[in-house]
Amino acid sequence: MRKKARPIERLPLPPELEETAIGRCCEAWSRAYENAVAEGRGEVSCAVRANEAYRIAMPPLTSPENIRTFVACVTHGLLMGTIIDMAAARLFQAAQVASRVSTSPSRRSQPSDQSPSSAPKTASTEQLSAAKCGMKSPATHPLPQL
Repeated sequence: MRKKARPIERLPLPPELEETAIGRCCEAWSRAYENAVAEGRGEVSCAVRANEAYRIAMPPLTSPENIRTFVACVTHGLLMGTIIDMAAARLFQAAQVASRVSTSPSRRSQPSDQSPSSAPKTASTEQLSAAKCGMKSPATHPLPQL
């Protein structure tokens, strides 16, 4: 016999967070939980649906500000038990990747009228790495052949 879910009012949320992304995630959680209770679902099913609604309500990882609020939502969800540890680790990793992508300089494409042979010469990654380490360029100091 499955355990019937008991209605709860809301996730604990300080008043100063009500109008934030965390507040929207908590509101989504509460609505989903209440709907699942109204459908007569069991306690575990209600929690699973509510936790999913919380994650869906989190901001997209499209800007530095959204990334920060996403991390805040994940942290709050982790503390409230709506996001499990393994999921939180993956969500934090996704935010970290998005942060690196959003802050990395964009790659410049070559103009279409300029052929690769007439493009200005730039140092290769190997040459730059070697220079940072104080070594000679791989082209001028090849490794011995084995």
